[in-house]
Amino acid sequence: MLKRSDDKYLRNCSRVEPIDESNNYDDDDDDDERSDEVNRFPDRNSGWHMDKLEELRNTASGSSDDEQEPRSIRYVQETLERIDENRLVYRAEGNANIVLSLSDNKHVLRMRKSTVENREGKVDTNVDLRRFVKYSQVIASQFSACYVPTPKLAHMNTCNLQAFNERLRCFRPVMRLEKEIRELDGILYPDVAFLPKWLYPARLRSLSQVSKISPLTHNYQTYCVEIKPKQGWLGKPVRVLQAVKGLIGAPQNNFKILKNGKIVYDEKHEKSVFTRILREMFPRDGRTKDERNTIFMNLIKEILLKDFNTNDEHSDRKLINIRKDRKKKDKNQLHERACTPANHQFLPKSCALRQILDVQLLVKSTIPRIEPSKLAKSSLDPFSYIDDMYEKYAACKENEVVYDAHSDTTWPTFDIAYLSEEEKYQLGATALDCSIMITFRRLSGDRVEEDSLNEAARNHIVTIEGMKFLVNVTITDLDPKSHKHYVKYVEQIAASAEAYREFISKLRR
Repeated sequence: MLKRSDDKYLRNCSRVEPIDESNNYDDDDDDDERSDEVNRFPDRNSGWHMDKLEELRNTASGSSDDEQEPRSIRYVQETLERIDENRLVYRAEGNANIVLSLSDNKHVLRMRKSTVENREGKVDTNVDLRRFVKYSQVIASQFSACYVPTPKLAHMNTCNLQAFNERLRCFRPVMRLEKEIRELDGILYPDVAFLPKWLYPARLRSLSQVSKISPLTHNYQTYCVEIKPKQGWLGKPVRVLQAVKGLIGAPQNNFKILKNGKIVYDEKHEKSVFTRILREMFPRDGRTKDERNTIFMNLIKEILLKDFNTNDEHSDRKLINIRKDRKKKDKNQLHERACTPANHQFLPKSCALRQILDVQLLVKSTIPRIEPSKLAKSSLDPFSYIDDMYEKYAACKENEVVYDAHSDTTWPTFDIAYLSEEEKYQLGATALDCSIMITFRRLSGDRVEEDSLNEAARNHIVTIEGMKFLVNVTITDLDPKSHKHYVKYVEQIAASAEAYREFISKLRR
């Protein structure tokens, strides 16, 4: 059954337009206007706030007569964009999706997969794309706008889908070949493996010039590091360094390096490849392998903790070294450290890592209050909760209630007090499995190049060991989870607790 927001939403999605090459990036003026809107906090009456809170918490499927009446709600216009198969190049894939990059180096198309045996054109476990776009608006409201790209619905034009799948096979991992693309609709994103156009010097902002960027012109390549941030990153900055070091040594599916849009290091590569990449990243500087490793890890740490609202390009960051402590750990101290709650208040409130962790912690805070029976009711339609969440989000947006009155954070956010415990859990579950894309390019040291950067771009400069890097951070993989996530997560917690008890008991023998 369609909800009151769906009718207008589907009409908006029915438009078919080509990609607008001239509007892929916001102008500086647009950013300033959006910034002004953010600073205008809505006037809220406390009594109305409590009434509205209770009303939205009780929102179900819109079954009452009042709920069926159409309302005027401001929607983000969505258009279906058509993309020819010849413009698509294989980039990467996970368990549920294949990522294809467009030949213009400005977009990626994420297509859903299904098992090869199931060629009916339907995917059993993935969320409907229209719901996905709705959910993306809700989850994006929990982060600063600069971190979350806006997804668009897209359609791939092909006369023979099976032939297209065959063309991709030679680029895909053997272990992933049991699934293939069976639907032509997908989600279009900006290609965050490259820096956005507005971060380039003014003289290089035309589309033709940006597309011709070469190492001869700029001396340094564009790199993008993809990581999966876990709650274990809480604590002191050195723990961030230790986490990055652990990912480098055992990337699995949690650490990748891209160079000019191509994957050059992941779990399939030898460690020697990573060493060679660092030599290319920091060429002819006379540093040892260990020194390059330390600089790289500190650079990633600084970007993760960067507040992009401030300009600290002249603040040369000092390196933090991870000491190799070969002494035997005291067993009691080991247990005490493991059981002591980590304090993440050192994290700048506007940095990407802090914002992700704040959403991830919704899982921990809601688990004791979740009613599993409510989650079980959604087994027939695992993503039906998105409709209710979007209804509440749209209603609050209609009344300009887009800030959490009880939060001390500084970024715009949909007031999660309007959500049920189960809905809050779903937001946290999404954040647990998200990715951070860290894109950077070393500046050549040319004063003319630096002077041509606009004021907003200067906020994206990180200086470390005398080297300046132009950096950007994007939060991706913000996919909704089904009701099964709760069951699996609780089982994982129980298994982890049991493994920890066994480990401690062996230490004490």
